[in-house]
Amino acid sequence: MSSKSKACKRAAAYAKRWGAPRLDGKIRREDYEMEAIEQCRQGHDPADFKFSCSETITLILGLGRHDLLPEPYGDPVEAWSRLNERQRAVVRAAIGEAPWMIGNTRY
Repeated sequence: MSSKSKACKRAAAYAKRWGAPRLDGKIRREDYEMEAIEQCRQGHDPADFKFSCSETITLILGLGRHDLLPEPYGDPVEAWSRLNERQRAVVRAAIGEAPWMIGNTRY
């Protein structure tokens, strides 16, 4: 089995598990989260994605929709502190730097 075929099977399994509307063959989690951000920018509801709490926060912060942050992370500073470095990189790639990102680290 080719490497690409394995990657497609893994991507399909990941999409089935997490309930994404579409995945476009991406398998790395950061690619999947960026794909979810792009899909939401095109009209998909963020609730369509069955993400963990921190993945949901990554999606919401990446969209700049602080009003959708889950409890108890209603404030972007608190939500940012919940993310690991990989998830923070996804948010930075999506929106750039924001004042609430500075000096707030958990890891």
